[in-house]
Amino acid sequence: RTSTCVESLPEIANALPVDVRAERLVPLLRSLYEDGSRWVRICACQALGPFLAALPSDAISPELLRLFTQLAAPANPARADAADSDIAYFCAFYLPGVAQAVGASRWPELAEAFRTLTTNMQWKVRRTLSCAMHELASILGSGLTESELVPTFDYFLKDLDEVKVGVVASIAPFLRALSPEARHKYLGAIVEMRAETDNWRFRHTLALQLADIGPLFPREAAVESLVPLALDLATDSVAEVRIAAMAKVGALLASLFADEPRPLADASPLAAFLRMVCNMASSASCHRRANCVQICTSLVADLPPQLTREHLLAELATLAEDRVPNVHRDMGEIWA
Repeated sequence: RTSTCVESLPEIANALPVDVRAERLVPLLRSLYEDGSRWVRICACQALGPFLAALPSDAISPELLRLFTQLAAPANPARADAADSDIAYFCAFYLPGVAQAVGASRWPELAEAFRTLTTNMQWKVRRTLSCAMHELASILGSGLTESELVPTFDYFLKDLDEVKVGVVASIAPFLRALSPEARHKYLGAIVEMRAETDNWRFRHTLALQLADIGPLFPREAAVESLVPLALDLATDSVAEVRIAAMAKVGALLASLFADEPRPLADASPLAAFLRMVCNMASSASCHRRANCVQICTSLVADLPPQLTREHLLAELATLAEDRVPNVHRDMGEIWA
């Protein structure tokens, strides 16, 4: 009857056969959930999510699932009895695991709890859901994601930075779960994130996902919006953002221009991008020239060798003799 026993239930469940979990442990958890000790009840509430996640869907009765969803409701007696125990946080944290256990077909039984948690006054509860939106999307599929999750995703994009960071950090896998038509509206939002906030961490998070975001949109739209964004992030004022973007810009261009005819036409967007990079080589700023070399390193690694030799390296030969040691050293490594 101790709280330690309750906390161990999920681990015990994972170690036992499925039939034993359902026949022996479910009645035990129910009794602990109604225990006379306040602390045992609190621990039972916290252990309920991971315990359900260890059960097959047919072993989770609607009544048992309601015990979990009630944890999200402010009027829930167990939560009122333990107002300082972060029960709603635990409910939000284990919601994806429970959703995976019961499957998308039983989402209506979880939907109300999900909506309650998204409006919880504690930002850490909302952030927990925000960080898990892509996991829920992969469980529910595109249809339910677009009807049930997209409104909340849009809401979190306008929430506090502490909450918004969750959906921004997983925006690529979330959009991958949507239909092409539904995800198209987010292309503009992704570009606007660059200018909407002074928080460099959002720019850093976007930079890390550039190569994953590009293939999710029609080529022409992605080239028009994401290629300029990539160059902007690769020359950002914050070093962490630049490093992340420069590591991804080559893979982004390779995915967008895989079918680009050779030789490149002067009007090609790829040719225009390469010219912009080459123009950085003649900048009076040593920082811009260093950025140019670092971007070239990514391009050389991911674009066809003949393309980079013809349109990039030949134009940047002078950087191998740059007066700044960091620039000519890094350029020499590319040539090597």
